[in-house]
Amino acid sequence: MQENVFISSRRARWATLVLWTLVVPAAADELPSGLQPGAAPPPFQVYDVTGRHKGKHLCYRCLHGSRPVVAVFARKVTPQLTTLAKQLDKEVAANKKVHLQAFVVLLTDDFDSAEPQLVELKQKHKIEHVPLTLFDGDEGPADYNITEGVETTVIMWRRNTVRFNRAIAVGQLDKKNIVTIIERAGRLAK
Repeated sequence: MQENVFISSRRARWATLVLWTLVVPAAADELPSGLQPGAAPPPFQVYDVTGRHKGKHLCYRCLHGSRPVVAVFARKVTPQLTTLAKQLDKEVAANKKVHLQAFVVLLTDDFDSAEPQLVELKQKHKIEHVPLTLFDGDEGPADYNITEGVETTVIMWRRNTVRFNRAIAVGQLDKKNIVTIIERAGRLAK
């Protein structure tokens, strides 16, 4: 009889573990979203809200060519996204000699409410080196595989090859993730 209790207890623990892994979201660096390292980033169009091509649709992927690039895909403007954009702005300014580039892409179906948010973000926080852009649709560029439910996806490429990917769940863009992203951007520039 005691053996049956042990087996049932072990099965219950196993079932709990399986359920736990299904219910609890994965760690930020385990979420699948966006192009993975080794992939070639395809072109896509954004609407430039704050960059030097303000008011135009263009392909920043095409414009930057084989330079080191950090692309941040976000679904909403948050204080954490603001912090990341400010830190990226500093990193791009510090790495002008190697032509480090970055841009933020807000994925949205509502340009009318999103555009003023990006204008305010630029003005309030003096973001000068990182264009803030809009993509029409919250699913992101078709070939980029941005996962639904992931709040922020950061993809870095150099010489037309993805070198880094970080998918961040809702509410998980914390100081640790921001530091990691900025450190990787600095390494990408070297």
